[in-house]
Amino acid sequence: APVARHRHDFAVLLQSGDDTQLVGGRDAGEDRHLPGGGAELLVRLTPRAGTNSILEPRAGRLQLRVTAAPEDGRANAAACKLLAKRLRIGKTNIEVVHGATARDKTFRIEGVKASEVADALAP
Repeated sequence: APVARHRHDFAVLLQSGDDTQLVGGRDAGEDRHLPGGGAELLVRLTPRAGTNSILEPRAGRLQLRVTAAPEDGRANAAACKLLAKRLRIGKTNIEVVHGATARDKTFRIEGVKASEVADALAP
């Protein structure tokens, strides 16, 4: 059975066995399979910000701000680095799986449980 943890308003896919449940910005009943474990995080990315920061979730998406420009994937790389630093994992464990050129993105995070992601990103 899916593990459901409501930690603030973070949109994190939680996986237990073969079942996955989205908690946060979309319907909790929407299922997606994450092979090999891990979590997906819904993010709204703002490039060219004054500082790199992680803000409160809004509209079901975690707000990230990075100083990098949205050119040649620099803003995405800066977002991965910012998340990796907060989660204390390698930046190679984080990748953009949807929205590479859009502000609204989905990040795939390997090597940590979704509940650990929610705890680490909680204000």
